[in-house]
Amino acid sequence: LNGACAIVASDFPDAAMLDNTAANLDANLPPRLRSRCRVVGHAWGRGSAELLSARREILVLLEAEREPSLQCAKADLWSAGGDGRVEGFEMIVLSDLLYELEHHALLTSCVACLAPTPDAQVLVAFQPHDPVNLHRQRAFFELAQGPPFHLACVERISCTQAPRMFRPQRETRPQDDSPATLVHLYSLRRQRGASQDM
Repeated sequence: LNGACAIVASDFPDAAMLDNTAANLDANLPPRLRSRCRVVGHAWGRGSAELLSARREILVLLEAEREPSLQCAKADLWSAGGDGRVEGFEMIVLSDLLYELEHHALLTSCVACLAPTPDAQVLVAFQPHDPVNLHRQRAFFELAQGPPFHLACVERISCTQAPRMFRPQRETRPQDDSPATLVHLYSLRRQRGASQDM
């Protein structure tokens, strides 16, 4: 889990898709780490209560266990706030979602779930797949910066060659230096002074 205290994996609220996600977690994590993960169905732009509730459930269980071997710091279980417990995820990972072009709904979910802390971030990884639509996928970042989201694209972390097996399988295969063969990774954070209410 790379030091994470709690992982909430989400996908479209379809039973087969969620069962597949859960099966992947079961197959790749030992029980002690698997117990710190939840799978939750979520349609972008809809209420985020179930996602936040799943995170809260894991953290409450971890507090009760007081397990000394946890690789996450107890002090980091809850973001500091007036009552010591501020809702939200310190990191949200979006993996290969921009081709859907439902950017407003996706950003609505991200802002609703992102912790109101300076270091909280949304990591966005995507591969254009179709160079014709690359400009439409990049429009996600322009939308993110404006109201009501106010997420600053603070860092383009990497842009690397995708393995050949993940490149587009069209008759006109793009050249190796085509944008469609590259995997892009960006970090988004709340703009300073931006409201956390949507």
